[in-house]
This record gives sequence, C-alpha cells and structure tokens, in this order.
Amino acid sequence: MIELIVNKKTKIRVPSEFKELRLSAGVEVIKYYGEKEDNLTLDDKIIIISTLCNLEPDIFMGMTAQTIEDVFKHLEFFKKEEQTFMFFKSFKLNGTVYGLLDYDKLTVHEYADIDFYLSEGEHPLENLDKIMTVLFRPIVNKKQPIIFILKNILSSVFFKGIIPKEYRSYEIKEYSENDANNAESFGRNMDMGFAIAAYQNMLGERNKISDDFPTIFKSEIPEGDKDQYDEETENFTKKQMKSLAEIWGLYHYVSELSNSLEEREQWYKKNIREFFTYLSYHNQKTEEENKRIRSQNIQS
Repeated sequence: MIELIVNKKTKIRVPSEFKELRLSAGVEVIKYYGEKEDNLTLDDKIIIISTLCNLEPDIFMGMTAQTIEDVFKHLEFFKKEEQTFMFFKSFKLNGTVYGLLDYDKLTVHEYADIDFYLSEGEHPLENLDKIMTVLFRPIVNKKQPIIFILKNILSSVFFKGIIPKEYRSYEIKEYSENDANNAESFGRNMDMGFAIAAYQNMLGERNKISDDFPTIFKSEIPEGDKDQYDEETENFTKKQMKSLAEIWGLYHYVSELSNSLEEREQWYKKNIREFFTYLSYHNQKTEEENKRIRSQNIQS
C-alpha cells in the first residue's frame, strides 16, 4: 500500500499489490492498461491510480508529474516478473462460506458458461467476477474433524477479507445461472490476487481436459491447403489450438447433437468428459461417413 498526502492534510492509500485490490477495480485497471500500454500518458496513469483508490481523477490532477510517476512505478500489477498468489479451495467471504467445484464432476453447463465468459469481451479477465461465481458456490454440507474446527477458528483471527477454511469434505450449492448475482459481491469483496490464482488453477484444469480430447481442441490445416499459408506468419501454424468458443461455442455443439430441449437440458447436466467422449465419437463417425461418400463419388 502506498500512502499519499493530498493538500498537506488528506491521506490517501493507493493499493500497490493485487492482494490489496478489489476484484472489480482490478479487472477495470488491467483492461484499461492493456488498451493503453503502448502509449501510456500521464493522464492515463492518473486515471489508473484514481480507479485503484475509487476516487475522482481530479483529486490527483494537482500532483506533480514526478509524484505520479513515482507512484506508478511502485505498482506491482504492471511488473513483468511472475507473481504468486494465495489460493484456497474453501473460504469465508463477507459472511458466506464458499467451496471450489470438483473438476472431476464438472458439468457441461458449468464448462459452457466459463467458456462463454472467457470469450465474451476484449480481455480474458473482463468477466473474472462471473467466472468466480461458477467456480465457487456456497457450501451447503460439510464434514470437519476437531483439528479442522480449531484451524478454522484460528484462521478467522489471522486473516481478513478472504478467510481460508479447511474441511475433510463438502458439498456446494448446485449451479444455476442465477448465481451470476454473486458476481457483484465477489467484485466488491474478493481480492484480485486470489481471483487470479483461482483463474490460473482453472486454466490448468481446462488444459488437462483439452489434452485428453485432441480431436476436439486441435485443428489441423488440411494437407492440400498447406501451401496457401506461410509458416512464418502468426495467423496460421501447422497445428492450431482453438477453444470451443473460438470455433462455434459449446452451446452450438449441444444444439447440433439434438433438437430436443429436454435432451439438451440432460446434456447440460452431464459430466463434461462424458460429453466430449460422445462428441469425439460423433465427429469421428461423421468424418468416416464423409470419407465414404467422397470415395463413392470418386469411383462413380
């Protein structure tokens, strides 16, 4: 935290680390910085600092350029070195205890909504508060031995904001699109550092899933079209990784599998791995049928 004195009497504290920054302000600052990074002016830096403090930019306009520059260079958010953040699978925030979903039980609906939030907007972190509502939901049932009870009591003494909790096992509230209402609460109360840690953890789990289904997540340039693309360009590679959202979107895939609303709802409740297994089979079957048709056309 950086302390500034304004008009020789007013003390202002500027968050300088992600753990000191609320999620909503962090997303706003990162997005703004990303748009201006290559041509960041003094006014841009004032806007960023005022956003960090949740104050009007006019308050900082009277400061010298050197003061603004000194503050800005001490902000940890924009330093290139890798940063690590605390991450807990269960925690208490603003009076509610939340638990991380079980990735082994991840449903099509949960995956699809995360995929949508990642693709919507100009910055991948733009909907981080909404992604958190999919990942973390209120705990409705939990088991904890005596030692965990004592640990959880102590954590309430030593931690503020996000308070880590430890349970032998727990169940979380079933996912609903109405949980998006929690996004506002997470935005106001969750610190940006924790949200980034959860985001990085989520990406790792998604990568594990995509690695198991290469026929869905990897697209290759057709053999006959390779001479159309320059291997040196950034737009094409011999093998490109594409998210489902970049291609059509997971909801489109579900719609392609069935015209029945009832069947689609059943798919949304299924495990994502079960869905991708079926989709891989469906794609392979379609490809084999296309090959058979092409072969018949050639012979005729």
